[in-house]
Amino acid sequence: MRQATANQETVPAGRRLSERGLLGLLLLVALLNGLVFVFLVPPWQHYDEPTHFEVAWLAAQLDRLPRPGDSDPEFSRAVVTSMVQNRFYGPDTTSGLPAQDAQVTVPGYPQLDEPPVYYLLASLPLRLLKLAGVEDVTTGLRAARLASLLLFVLTVFCAWGIIRELTRPGHPLRWMVPLSLALLPGFADLMTAVNNDVGAVAVSSLFLWGAVRLVQRHFSFWNLAWSLAAVGLAYVTKITALYTLALLPVALLLALTRGSRRPLAWAAVLLGGLVLLAAALSWGDAATWARNTFQAENTRLETPQAPLGGAVFQLSLPAGSSATYEHQLHQLIALPEGLSLQGKTVTVGAWMWADAPVTTSAPLYNSYNALE
Repeated sequence: MRQATANQETVPAGRRLSERGLLGLLLLVALLNGLVFVFLVPPWQHYDEPTHFEVAWLAAQLDRLPRPGDSDPEFSRAVVTSMVQNRFYGPDTTSGLPAQDAQVTVPGYPQLDEPPVYYLLASLPLRLLKLAGVEDVTTGLRAARLASLLLFVLTVFCAWGIIRELTRPGHPLRWMVPLSLALLPGFADLMTAVNNDVGAVAVSSLFLWGAVRLVQRHFSFWNLAWSLAAVGLAYVTKITALYTLALLPVALLLALTRGSRRPLAWAAVLLGGLVLLAAALSWGDAATWARNTFQAENTRLETPQAPLGGAVFQLSLPAGSSATYEHQLHQLIALPEGLSLQGKTVTVGAWMWADAPVTTSAPLYNSYNALE
């Protein structure tokens, strides 16, 4: 008779009951801690929360997925007003309110071209508020955060499932890992925000659970379908979760190779990783400069038109992209050098030209000195 393993274990009924009780307690801790962050963190104080909330709000109001160009001027004005009143810009709750005749847009990086799944989920409580006649955007933000809270609890559940596949019954990691996730302040803060990063983390966790089951247990079409479904969800949730697509063949290869063939599988994984790393690297950008543009062309271009030296910066703006956020180059200055410039006059300039009419800003020098 084959001995039971950690991933195919025989657990007495009493122990199964205690495991379920422990799981319920872990999920309850995650739920309660998440609720604290939902209501403790002031409105709009997460990364790009206003623009992520805008997508969910428009989905609820339009009864369809919003598209680039969709807007609601009254909603935008209400969001900016709420941000001022909730001290997003400082303690003054009157200064900065938009004028009645001003055109107002939700501040932040636009998210209307993001994949839809997270926003559809976040729009569900907003649809209920719409049916109840509640139009307050701050209340709507709290409601949308509750949708993220459910994904937070799901992620903790997935962490428990992953560790359960890797350890034997009674191992302390079975409660330590999910409890740590449930109580980690930074993680709980992120996972209760209105942000599609929450969806990306949740579907990635779901995939990792399925992939671990695929490797730890004998190959089954159920676990393969689980992993494939999670990859599909990742594709329609956020592009940053698409690393799951690269991990799926690894999990499948390890699931199909056991015993003496496993080292060969790991060697193939290592070789494939090196090939992918080499393919991901690109050459030709300006040295020591960070780009914030999705252009296919290199940012360094050799040309006789260069007023100084033999090369210039080349920036192109793809159709549909934002000139405000995607048409930039940055060079970080070391802290000692930056501190040495304090109190001094800094002159920043450039020769600039374009092959078509364009509105742009002059070069900027930004100082982010936390020691001031």
